Amino acid sequence: MARDSREFQALLRVHEGLPRQGPGSAEATELALSLLPPLRRQAKIYDLGCGPGLATIVLAKKLQRKIIAVDLTPEFIEQTSTNAEEKGLSHLIEPRHGDMIELDDQPESIDLIWSEGAIYCVGFDNALHTWRPLLHSSGIVACTELSWLTSTPSSKALEFWQAAYPAMRSVKENILRAEQLGYARINHFTLPDSCWWDEYYSPLLHNTERLASESKDDPVLARAVANARAEISLFHECSREYGYVFYLLQKSDITIERAQIDDSQDIARVLRTSFSAALPFISILHTRYEDFNYVRDQLFPTNQIFVARDAGCNVIGYIAFNDERINHLYIDPAATRQGTGTRLLNIAKLHNCKLRLWTFQKNENAQRFYQARGFYPIKETDGSGNEEHEPDILYEWKADLYR
Repeated sequence: MARDSREFQALLRVHEGLPRQGPGSAEATELALSLLPPLRRQAKIYDLGCGPGLATIVLAKKLQRKIIAVDLTPEFIEQTSTNAEEKGLSHLIEPRHGDMIELDDQPESIDLIWSEGAIYCVGFDNALHTWRPLLHSSGIVACTELSWLTSTPSSKALEFWQAAYPAMRSVKENILRAEQLGYARINHFTLPDSCWWDEYYSPLLHNTERLASESKDDPVLARAVANARAEISLFHECSREYGYVFYLLQKSDITIERAQIDDSQDIARVLRTSFSAALPFISILHTRYEDFNYVRDQLFPTNQIFVARDAGCNVIGYIAFNDERINHLYIDPAATRQGTGTRLLNIAKLHNCKLRLWTFQKNENAQRFYQARGFYPIKETDGSGNEEHEPDILYEWKADLYR
């Protein structure tokens, strides 16, 4: 939609005076900031799709560093500049009129890209793909995106959002896509309902009431008013089904994606090398050829499998799980201590509300790893039930009620 179109002008009028261009709050911005790792001293920071600059103000106050605030709408840039002056933060905020995916910065020069309620304008995948080369080696993207919070949304919610935002996906799908695009998930959280009502829907509803009489003679404005009211009504009924989710993502040379059958040989290699290195007290019971056949003919047909690849696309780790059980999690010994095991484990957590796994009692490193990530022991055996006849421990993890 063109920025000077009648539809867009009507949309601006319906949203006139709103403190934000979408759901959010200063508290949500501050929470997201608190979850980030430390930034470099001379960090370069952007707030892209800044709208009237509410998040920009919070960023400048909390970080006490220069924030480059970019938006394609001149009215928003003017408001951001005014807000910065009123808060005494003009020295820390540089408003720029421009496109959020047409930055002219040098590769690997940006430390933090912030974008609240705006990434949908250019597409979640498109934005992450476009921004990644510009990010420093440890650069971060912090963005909010409208996401499904359930795998079974009501027909009413599904019909509305398929028309209004067909690209909308689940939290799980967005995180998996970010992993495929070369980002590690630092954290994510769903914005509370108050972020929608307090600073977005309440003033939006007020605007629709104010414009009601005028919209009778303006079909374009009438459509914008009707759409706003329909969205407010839908959220009132279906707020547990969808919401804005804050995604905190860090650039990584390791990508995670769903495994293909052609990966069987590489997975078998990681299985053998990792097992031998981590469990030297266990005798090797199978040949490498048997490992390959097992992965291809037994593991793939019965498991969801995800692989981690390095910058050269080499498989350096994998996880296999089914029926709330992790059957394999192995990392190449040469690629440990890079957070890959945690990222693969998080993929399984995204797919399940409960997980169980076995580990040998002698494997103290594995026990420490799983316990640090929310697993707790629920059963010990003498090992008579496993192929190696080695005493083992059953661990379990349960998701929080809301995640």
